[in-house]
Amino acid sequence: MLDPDADLVLAIHELKTSMQHRVTLKHVYGHQDGRGKAKAEKKEKRRQEEYERRLQEWEDRSDPDSSESETEAEVHSMFNPQPSCAPSPPPKEDNEQKKVEVQVNIECDRIASETTATILAGGSPPDKTILQMPYPGSKVMLRIGKTWITSNYKKEIYRARRTKQMKSYCMEKYGWTSEVYDSVNWHSIKTVRAKLQRSGKMQTCKIMHGWLPVMHMRQYIEGNSQCPGCNCKDETMAHLFRCKNREARRTREECLEKLLKVGKKKRIPQHIMEAICHVIKAETEGNSPIIRRTFPPQVVTAIKQQVRIGTSLMLRGFLATGWMTAMRDAGVKKPERQMNKLQQMIWETWCKPIWSTRNRILHGPDSKYFVAYDKGLSERIVWYQDHKHEVLSRCDQHMANIDVSRIHRMTRRVKKAWVKQLDKIREAFAVENRTRSRGQNAITQYLVRIADGIT
Repeated sequence: MLDPDADLVLAIHELKTSMQHRVTLKHVYGHQDGRGKAKAEKKEKRRQEEYERRLQEWEDRSDPDSSESETEAEVHSMFNPQPSCAPSPPPKEDNEQKKVEVQVNIECDRIASETTATILAGGSPPDKTILQMPYPGSKVMLRIGKTWITSNYKKEIYRARRTKQMKSYCMEKYGWTSEVYDSVNWHSIKTVRAKLQRSGKMQTCKIMHGWLPVMHMRQYIEGNSQCPGCNCKDETMAHLFRCKNREARRTREECLEKLLKVGKKKRIPQHIMEAICHVIKAETEGNSPIIRRTFPPQVVTAIKQQVRIGTSLMLRGFLATGWMTAMRDAGVKKPERQMNKLQQMIWETWCKPIWSTRNRILHGPDSKYFVAYDKGLSERIVWYQDHKHEVLSRCDQHMANIDVSRIHRMTRRVKKAWVKQLDKIREAFAVENRTRSRGQNAITQYLVRIADGIT
């Protein structure tokens, strides 16, 4: 029931069994007024070649080999039995009848195409249809609202369940109106992501919605949001594309140059690629106007639409549909394909190299993040020593008796272990205090220290 056009197949079988006369099913190649004609001729030629091959094999087996002895011929016939009769040629079709069948098929295609085009243009379907939903013979059918679902069940169920929530999330997070949301080229996003592996889909989703593990996100784990490449105290997704680190700036320049080269190779109009790179550069550097007077009107319209979506979001893959309209006006035959290529370039040629460079800076010897992180660990250890009587239990205060003169010689790993243990006993003391405030005694009150000379 989930196979494509299963409802139509069941309806055909139901109508066939209800008819009083005999029905003969026959395959007719569609669109024989175009590409289908060559396909039908190729199939007919293949059938004739197959018949001639089988006939030749039958004739070869029928003629005995004079060089074989009587015994060899008998053994050969035993293991290679000869068919009783020659293969029958493919049935000859009535050309006049075939022409009628082809013409009927072409006319049906024309009516279906015109009806579809009329509905997509805002028209209405015919008042009377031959079959009404649900079709005869259907065991079960899916209806979402007032729409009968006849194909792509999983896709339609997912869309009905997720699309509304996703739209509300994006509109609330990015401050969009419904009109701005619809101006995002979601089709290219879906098409490009559908070809990615699971890891690629996860990464592009994190890039788009700002879920990459930048320090603004990791501060809730590590307690530090310092940018690893510059002196910025809060590394956000927006800062990722604006970091003033020398290596990061060089990577952005290389990415912009590569975008122009790849765009030319993929046959995206040069003036559109130059406009896109200008918008990206204006957003990352912030020292030039986004719109130039030399831009064509279609490009200016696309940029204005992109501004409403957010130029910072453009760097993550939220492209406006106006770019595809500008490609169509520039004479691109299949702008949808070129838009898909542009979408892929934003992620592959722009985002990924910048993220790789950032990670290389983070784990490099000059990472400002680890310098700030190491400094923060040292300050917390000193703080625990100064406030141990306030935040630690009396029996745990000896854990904070650390010689601060040795902190500069401690490795980051040792400092982190000390802070982790001190945080644990601090939390335990806080729980104990909350328990006492409710009038409940802690179990440690009933324990007696043994005078063993050790503690």
